[in-house]
Amino acid sequence: MKKKIIKIVAILIIGGILCTTDLSLRTAVFFVSPHSAATMEYEHYKTESKWCELYKITKNPPYEDETDGDLVIWAVYRIGPLHYSKYFGWE
Repeated sequence: MKKKIIKIVAILIIGGILCTTDLSLRTAVFFVSPHSAATMEYEHYKTESKWCELYKITKNPPYEDETDGDLVIWAVYRIGPLHYSKYFGWE
């Protein structure tokens, strides 16, 4: 019974993260740079399609050593009530 409750709570937490733009974007940035995810500010950049919106990180963007640059533009895809975020590119 206790394991079942833990599984339900975990599913609700993951669902809550994926159902908002803010938490989805911060979670995607967290996997690249935890510090940036906590302190970043962003703004709506443009709408690519009905299911994809682009956001620009304006304050404290994550930095990637491999490309020696800041990861500025991020895409947030909507699939039903869920949101999925990933790095899109530079301006």
